[in-house]
Amino acid sequence: MDFQNLTKILLELGNNVYIKFEPEILDFTDKDFVFDILIFSQEKKISLTIDNQQKLLMFLEIAKLTIFAEGNKILTWNWKNFVSFILGRLHISPKISSGLIDLKIVESYFGIKRNAPTGFIEALNRVKERLADGSWQKFQDIYKKIYIPLATEVIPELETIGILNNQKVHAYYEINGQENGRLLCSNVYQKGFIPHNLSLENKRELKPLNYDQIFMYFDFRSMEVNVLANLSGDEKLLELCQKNDVYSSIYEEITKSPCENRNKSKKIFLPVIYGQSAKALSESLNVSFEIAQNLISRIQEIFPKAINYVINFQEKLKENGFIEDFFGKKRIFNEGKEYRARNFAIQSPASLICLEKLVSLYYNSKPARLAYHVHDGYMIYATKENWKEIFEKSYNCLTSESEICPGLRLKVSCLAGRDLCNLKKISKKD
Repeated sequence: MDFQNLTKILLELGNNVYIKFEPEILDFTDKDFVFDILIFSQEKKISLTIDNQQKLLMFLEIAKLTIFAEGNKILTWNWKNFVSFILGRLHISPKISSGLIDLKIVESYFGIKRNAPTGFIEALNRVKERLADGSWQKFQDIYKKIYIPLATEVIPELETIGILNNQKVHAYYEINGQENGRLLCSNVYQKGFIPHNLSLENKRELKPLNYDQIFMYFDFRSMEVNVLANLSGDEKLLELCQKNDVYSSIYEEITKSPCENRNKSKKIFLPVIYGQSAKALSESLNVSFEIAQNLISRIQEIFPKAINYVINFQEKLKENGFIEDFFGKKRIFNEGKEYRARNFAIQSPASLICLEKLVSLYYNSKPARLAYHVHDGYMIYATKENWKEIFEKSYNCLTSESEICPGLRLKVSCLAGRDLCNLKKISKKD
């Protein structure tokens, strides 16, 4: 492709294009890079080979005035990877004024597993499928509020900020990659790490980027229980969620005895909600079958709305062959695995609320920057000088009422320090 005529060529494509990249995953940590940008309109296709930063900068400057301009519409596949590559290589973000529809995000939200479209017509038809079945109407507000910021700003910064492990290493995230909608993290970069499964040895090696920085790790407390209480409207569970420790309170309510080990409550309550049998529960707790049966009966008796909430999802799955969570996220489970609907009914909306808070934290905890994200936990860089300010902003952000789930306010804990193996707990009073 002749870059000298690129402006004219891009203008000729018109206001609607489909863009994809080959390879799909672009590794900004790789010193040598070559990738193709494929741009399709209804009638034309162009291919740009990017093998140096000068060509990349030239494309961005021209695209800003043409296909990225206001009023245009872009269909794309895995746009986040492109933004991370540019941010990692050039330390700038591509700003687009046009409408952006990332088909990978949209289709994965509705449980659709396909490869990237091969051209404009296929991409457009796949968008029309979502419009025709009403999916887009349910999804568009969440897409704009959560997924667009994730793909264009939040995840690219998470991926490119890095962490020290003798050298600077980076996490890679796939949006909506896991079955319940959580971010999927894998080690695809040459200089990569996976924050989801760090061993003690890994943690000993990981350090903040600068000598004056400290880690601050915020983690939601009893998130799934709180989400279940809010969505099901179970009065007793809502009441217990207001207590200092919901798991200890649940144990005392079920057994009518003091809770000496809250982990035992964690082994009882959610597993039973998710459909664990008396036999499995007795083995997990090392108690008799009769005691396990009694514990299950007590949970069913005390929390009927919570139990019925997840059972209804299981029944809908049997009836329809698929299931949609509270926010319309769709999944299909194989025959014989209908019990997984119970888990999905809670964990799936919980994961979206975590992403909502990730976006909010990104915008509202400045000057802090996010180091990495693990499910319902957020690692932030602060300094010895500003940690109190960062704590206050982050705490207020994470404990504020959810915008997408009105009435839900979550509790958080916080650990801080420079050594991931020896973080110290801090709280509001500190």
